[in-house]
Amino acid sequence: MDPGKAGEFRLALRDISGTAAGRSVSIAEFDLKTVRYEVKSPACHELSLATPPHDRITFNFRCEQEAQEWATVVMSSLREAHRVAISSSSEERRLPPQPVDAPSNAPMPRTEDICVELVSAIEAGNSAGGTERLGLGDIRDLINLELPQLNDALSPNRTSTQAREAERRENFARLVQMDGQDLIPNPERVECRICYVELEPGEGVLLRECLHCFCKECLRSVILMSEDPQVACPYRDEAYACDCILQEREIRALVSVDDYERWLQRGLSVAESRCEGSYHCATADCPGWCVYEDTVNTFHCPVCKKHNCLLCKAIHEGMNCKQYQDDIAARAINDSAARRTRDLLKVKSRSLFIKAHVKKGHLSCDDIF
Repeated sequence: MDPGKAGEFRLALRDISGTAAGRSVSIAEFDLKTVRYEVKSPACHELSLATPPHDRITFNFRCEQEAQEWATVVMSSLREAHRVAISSSSEERRLPPQPVDAPSNAPMPRTEDICVELVSAIEAGNSAGGTERLGLGDIRDLINLELPQLNDALSPNRTSTQAREAERRENFARLVQMDGQDLIPNPERVECRICYVELEPGEGVLLRECLHCFCKECLRSVILMSEDPQVACPYRDEAYACDCILQEREIRALVSVDDYERWLQRGLSVAESRCEGSYHCATADCPGWCVYEDTVNTFHCPVCKKHNCLLCKAIHEGMNCKQYQDDIAARAINDSAARRTRDLLKVKSRSLFIKAHVKKGHLSCDDIF
């Protein structure tokens, strides 16, 4: 900007290849108010005139940093030139006309001072100084304005985090404590769906599998009356029947020791009856039984300590199977019970023979019948 021409900004391009000889050649000069500057690529910029003849000049820089520094200086100058032109035109419309020859001793406006400093920075090649004077102040103000709000939004709320962590630890400790109990008490007031008695907190039992709640007396009766060792949840309504079962530790905590032992025996009896390869000890009133395979011929009962012959389905200690069968045949002449035992042994031996040979593939159904 020429100090003698306030408000007029011009851009001069000079050839400084002859700087060593002490001279420079002016290439072109533009009024910044009529210039447009466009960034084509990181290292290629274009300057054009907004008014005829619309001349264009392309600048190819050696590196992106040089191009960025040049664009910063030129664009800052263009913004300042357009701002001064707009403010000057508005002041001319607003202020009354004054005599041309009237002396003016008013100090130079701050805008013109800034423009003078900008021109000095451009001529000296100090692009950093020109951008610092015009841009860094505004950027600093924006950062100082937004940074506290950003810190408040990003910084974690320590109090809330500590409260959530304490709540998680408390919930985990409660779960560990409940898992160590055989029976889970009801945490709130509830009605037993069997006897319809209002249960205060802690008076009922909350089943682990389904979370249905009943009183202890009703659950105890359900366990004692159940024929199946797997005691089902007694919850029933018009649209739903719970198919969950009571856990073993819940049953043990609800009934007495004798009832619990009977429940265990009932489970063993049901398991024996449902097992295909089971054999019960031949000793009278002995609860011992086993599950055997075809390759095993003897069962040593751990309860009565007797040896059971799985081929004869009997106990004949001191005799082999042939001697035992001959003894049964001799006694069958005058003893009806021995005759029944003999006939039973024949049927069993025949079935075992057929079963063994069918497995080996020696017999078919046509051979048997």
